Amino acid sequence: MKIAIDEGHNRGQDSGAVAIGNENTMNIQTGEKVIAKLQALGHQVLRCIDHVPQGVDVGTSLADRVEAELYVSIHTNCDGGHGTEVWVGSESGRDVASRIVNNIAALGYTNRGVKVQGVDGGHLYVLRHTNMKALLVEQCFVDSASDMSAWNSESMANAIVAGITGQVVQAQTTTAPAQPKPVEVPKYDESVPTGANICPIPNTKFYIEARADGDMGIHLDRGNYITIRKGGAPVVTYNNNKGQGGSKLLF
Repeated sequence: MKIAIDEGHNRGQDSGAVAIGNENTMNIQTGEKVIAKLQALGHQVLRCIDHVPQGVDVGTSLADRVEAELYVSIHTNCDGGHGTEVWVGSESGRDVASRIVNNIAALGYTNRGVKVQGVDGGHLYVLRHTNMKALLVEQCFVDSASDMSAWNSESMANAIVAGITGQVVQAQTTTAPAQPKPVEVPKYDESVPTGANICPIPNTKFYIEARADGDMGIHLDRGNYITIRKGGAPVVTYNNNKGQGGSKLLF
């Protein structure tokens, strides 16, 4: 299907409502996700505002729209209400509009239903002057605290795409590339060594070592010990044995 997605306003003097939220920003955030999801489902999507020059007046902005098989304009409501509604240019768009408004309402919004241009009102230029099946989605109210606390562009886009196509493209998640594991330096053996110069301390893993140079080592293990020197200051050596390199001299 060839679908025109219009992220309402967002050009020149044609600016949306600003209250608790910003309509321009919300329309773009939801619209970009809707476009990406429809394209992922194989639909040809025309982004309407790409065909509207920056800096135009409101009349020109509204007139410079693109024809397709289905036109969907994404907006955010204002002026004291709450909930979601979808306007259609004629009864031919009611089926799609009903699915969209019901899907959005299922996210926790008041369902204000489908409204028909010329019956429930005639103020929407893009529906009056569009020849194709056309609808305008009012996501929620930008000045409603409850609506804004529930608003999420991802879930909103899923609801709109499901209404248009009957399918949903879930949010794409990116998986961080696997980081190589650091090479662990082999840990030293903590067992008590054997030999004529080793004197184990019974019922412990400690031992005393008589060295060939005349020094004596009092060992907690092979990496943590005190070296006693004849005529010299003792030396304390320590190592946490976590593969971080050799032993360190404390003093």
